[in-house]
Amino acid sequence: MFQGLDGGWSYWWPTICDVRENNKACISQKPDKCSSRDEFLETKGQYMEKWEYHRNHSMGLNDCAEMCKNNCSCKAYASAESDGTGCKFSYGQVLGEIIKHVADAEPIFIRNSTLSEKSSTSTTTTRDNDTDTTRSPSEVIETNNGCNAHKKQMLVSIIVPLVSMAVFALLCSLCCFLWKKSCFGVSKRGSRHEDASVRTEVLIHELGISMAAIKHTGTDKLKLNGKLDHELPLFSFSSIETSTGYFSNANKLGQGGFGPVYKGTLSDGQEIAVKRLSKRSGQGVQEFENEMMLISNLQHKNLVRVLGCCIKGEEKIIVYEYLPNKSLDSFIFDTTKRVLLDWEKRLRIIEGIAQGLLYLHKYSRLRIIHRDLKNSNILLDSNMNPIISDFGTAKIFGDNESGANTNRIVGTYGYMSPEYAMTGLFSEKSDVFSFGVMVLEILSGKKNTGFHQPNEFLNLLEFAWSLWKEGKFLELMDPVVSETCKQAGEFSRCVQVALLCVQENAADRPIMSEVVSMLGGGDMVTPPAPKQPAFLKVAKIDDNNLLKIPGTCSVNHLSISIVQAR
Repeated sequence: MFQGLDGGWSYWWPTICDVRENNKACISQKPDKCSSRDEFLETKGQYMEKWEYHRNHSMGLNDCAEMCKNNCSCKAYASAESDGTGCKFSYGQVLGEIIKHVADAEPIFIRNSTLSEKSSTSTTTTRDNDTDTTRSPSEVIETNNGCNAHKKQMLVSIIVPLVSMAVFALLCSLCCFLWKKSCFGVSKRGSRHEDASVRTEVLIHELGISMAAIKHTGTDKLKLNGKLDHELPLFSFSSIETSTGYFSNANKLGQGGFGPVYKGTLSDGQEIAVKRLSKRSGQGVQEFENEMMLISNLQHKNLVRVLGCCIKGEEKIIVYEYLPNKSLDSFIFDTTKRVLLDWEKRLRIIEGIAQGLLYLHKYSRLRIIHRDLKNSNILLDSNMNPIISDFGTAKIFGDNESGANTNRIVGTYGYMSPEYAMTGLFSEKSDVFSFGVMVLEILSGKKNTGFHQPNEFLNLLEFAWSLWKEGKFLELMDPVVSETCKQAGEFSRCVQVALLCVQENAADRPIMSEVVSMLGGGDMVTPPAPKQPAFLKVAKIDDNNLLKIPGTCSVNHLSISIVQAR
């Protein structure tokens, strides 16, 4: 078999191909490619079955070759006469490439249109072996296999170096990246002093407050007073680590949205509370800076006092005065510790929280909305005086601003006002609502969110409202204070003020100056009658376990996880 390397026409030996017998070994190809460089292979002992004769005695074999070469349809040529004159051409009109063997047939020349273009080796071999123009099928197949092997070898010789170069380039890029990362990390870590200095400058610029840098040995000058009450010391990270026992669990006071809080003892014996920003905190750097800016500008006996901060790389820490009695919720909701809070202490705590809120809303140099008031954010000092803490989500208001709207709702389920939880609208009245919930919890010793009586009340607000309407408000009193509360009028006044604060319509709620006046005014100030609080009026589970809500509903029964949590 002779076959072009790029799909040129081929012919087969008749012993393996006969078109008339529908032999599957036969292949008919169209001469779709030809050029002036086509080769014609001389063969002997076979002939094309269909010839076109030109019996012009003036034409020789060279003329036949030129004519056939210029006609792409011409597949073979030979002399028309035995004396070598004239021409005959085969166009494959009947049997295509079929050739039959005849022993005494004259030489014919068959086109191989790709031999000179695709395989210079095969061409050279053909030219150099004039005596070997007649080859068996096995020789032809072996020649083609050799060409294929040569092509594969060429592909391998091209692809392997390219792949090697790509792998080498990739390794170089990876090494360069790792080297830059290593250098950047080292420069970013730097020395402890350099890192603290850079971070300190950033904090000074962003917060606009004065900081007095404290060296490792200078932590004995931390108490803020008089002249220094607006300077915020910067603690070294090593001093914080040492004071807290390297943040040991034994010194852990609790866990908040900001991060864990630890008790620490400085070298001079002063006790501190250390709030460490958690890397998984939902509050982050913005809340850290917010709290630092606000607390450093607030001075009130019922507001937590900040002693300084620490900034080292990703570490962000706020240092507060230490309050030994922890938070209010650890007393009023504890079955054993709640007895330590008699009526006088609870009344003083309620009034103290009201005074702190009044300062935030009206008398501080910055008008501030806390936005996350709850009993776990009320700390108690050694004399059980309330201290409002956690200002990470607080907002500053201008003198002419009465409210604001936000798409980022933060706060705690059960303490949030309905307008804030549902629409993001917050104002002083949002804090007033939270205060009312806190007062009801302090009076009853029950949690608003955890309060539930089957088939009766869904939350503490609904329960208190029901008792108030029926004149049974004394049943709301925590039993452990019943012996120390001798004046039912004081308890009644506190319940009434709390219900005024949790009214559903924000416009109906009092402002904090009115709350303070009603709590401490005695008989001289008569509180108005409260309207219905913001709670779900009717929500029962029927026998088919379907929630039916025929009445108006508010958000106190909803989980705040559906909005962006803090």
